[in-house]
Amino acid sequence: MSGQEVDEVPGDRHDHDGPIVIAGAGGMGREAHAWLGDLGLASHVVGFAAGPDTPPGTTQLDLPVYRGLAAPHARFGPLHIVLGIGLPAVRRRVAEEAEALGCRLLSIVHPRAHVGPGVTLGEGVVVGPDAIMPRDNRIGTGVIVNYHATVSHDAEIGDFAFIGPSAVLGGHATVAEDAYVGMNASVLPMVAIGRGVTVGAGAVVTRDLDDGLTVAGVPARELHTPPQ
Repeated sequence: MSGQEVDEVPGDRHDHDGPIVIAGAGGMGREAHAWLGDLGLASHVVGFAAGPDTPPGTTQLDLPVYRGLAAPHARFGPLHIVLGIGLPAVRRRVAEEAEALGCRLLSIVHPRAHVGPGVTLGEGVVVGPDAIMPRDNRIGTGVIVNYHATVSHDAEIGDFAFIGPSAVLGGHATVAEDAYVGMNASVLPMVAIGRGVTVGAGAVVTRDLDDGLTVAGVPARELHTPPQ
């Protein structure tokens, strides 16, 4: 994973001056808007972007909700996109759309987050209030580390993964691309979570997980889809 040292992340120095569109008009998007306000950047938000089925004239927080990024891009020119979407696969698709339009993914780090030395963030990362990344973490592109989540020393998170509220990753744990770690879940030290894995809320992951699994419980066990 490539990235930037945290003190170089756009928005972290409150020096942003371009139009911002929040991708996602649901609860995660509204939270991202509030966190942008805490960073002094809410005045730069020109709207939200949602799916193609969004009814015309839809608004959120008194701002327009666009069908995708093309319309606000045509109106305002080059945009900075904040990924306010929980689902990793959808966040990845929006990032690809943004890249095709020449838009830039904007990383935001809430002022109450603790981000220590040696932490590297990719583009389009969203770090919520009271999240903790103490040192030497590598965080990929488009990752969300939600409020009160802890990513312990030397843990790594792959592109577009989601770390839910109050989730905990132990030291040297790894979470691969497109994985989803639910709220209050725990991943023990040195454990590796595969690509596209879903970890249910409150689960405790004690062993490595192969790609694509869905697990829940204490300790976490694979959930099997019943036959149709």
